Amino acid sequence: MQENIGRPDWVDSNLYPFHDNWVEIDGNSIHYVDEGPRDAPLLLFIHPGPGWSFTYRYHIQHLSDKFRCIA
Repeated sequence: MQENIGRPDWVDSNLYPFHDNWVEIDGNSIHYVDEGPRDAPLLLFIHPGPGWSFTYRYHIQHLSDKFRCIA
């Protein structure tokens, strides 16, 4: 399994207040965000490469009260 890189030092919990989730696929560690009620309608945020879920931080903060947001 690859070592998880984690968040850059400049990203604090105020800027990106989400729990880090990881899944291993074919020996590669993939980070994802899963916020909001588990039984709510799902919104899947797919970022362009290169990129990461940070791109959608404001969307997730505003929508996760009514939607399950995965990025």
